[in-house]
Amino acid sequence: MSSKLESDVKSYSADKKKPNGGYGWIILLSISLNNFILVGCMYSLGILLKDVKNYFEISQKKANLLPSFNIGFMFLSGPLTSALAAQFGCRKVIMLSGLVHSTMYIISPLMPNFDLMLLSFGLIGGLSYGCTLLTGFVILVDYFDVKLGIANGIAVASSGLGSFALAPLSGFLIKNYGWKITMYIMGAVTFFCVLFAAFLKPLKNDQKTMIEMESLQNGKFKIRKKTGIANFLKEIFNFNLLKENKAYVCIVMSNFFIFFAYFIPFIYIPIRANDLGIENYSWIIGIIGMANIPIRVLFGFLCDRKFLRAIHMNRTKL
Repeated sequence: MSSKLESDVKSYSADKKKPNGGYGWIILLSISLNNFILVGCMYSLGILLKDVKNYFEISQKKANLLPSFNIGFMFLSGPLTSALAAQFGCRKVIMLSGLVHSTMYIISPLMPNFDLMLLSFGLIGGLSYGCTLLTGFVILVDYFDVKLGIANGIAVASSGLGSFALAPLSGFLIKNYGWKITMYIMGAVTFFCVLFAAFLKPLKNDQKTMIEMESLQNGKFKIRKKTGIANFLKEIFNFNLLKENKAYVCIVMSNFFIFFAYFIPFIYIPIRANDLGIENYSWIIGIIGMANIPIRVLFGFLCDRKFLRAIHMNRTKL
């Protein structure tokens, strides 16, 4: 055993066997329903901006900060999401963050000024949104490896279906009941993510066995478990993957530029449609979401068939 140790202290975790089916399909259904709601509501934020701008009497540029903060902090929550999932499990994280995210939808319209709304819905709502959405893809990795591509494809395709359903619904609600009632209803709908997360049963060997092996002076080894805080901080500040995997670094850099512009249409299409006098512009967002469903499922299927490496598929799409 000592020949495998490169230092006096070394950490390792137990391997997990992945079912690739069975209860994993229930997990996939739960995550897909969460994505349907979360991304569908997020794609609809641009429809609210005109009414938010008029209510707080602010400029359009400042109003655009609301979805920008929400989406930006959603992506920034990645390290936090990973650490929380590793420490407490995916089900607990999604249930708690889903509850917080739902609450932000409800209390944000009650804020007396736009700056406080940026804090509640932009910052807190964005972080809780990220923990709810991104954690779902963590648990998929626990249940799938051979069929991981198609599982991810189905999960992300459901977000397109969500935008097709919820964007027109948001337009209807705003037109008939106002933006505040619309956000209250979105908050109630988002609460279903908490219920769906209850089905995210962890595998029996889902919890990683993290230990430290410390060599003693007599040549023996002392085994001790790591503390929860140590694991949590290590997960947040673990950048080893960026150092060791150049392909992953390329994907990260590629995604930076992709998502730098990806969400702009969902914010500015409603604004531009209003300028052009188009009334049913919410359907434009719905159609965009619906159009990407077959492509996402197809690429997931091809990933499982090893038709191309994932990084080559990413380059082909670009």
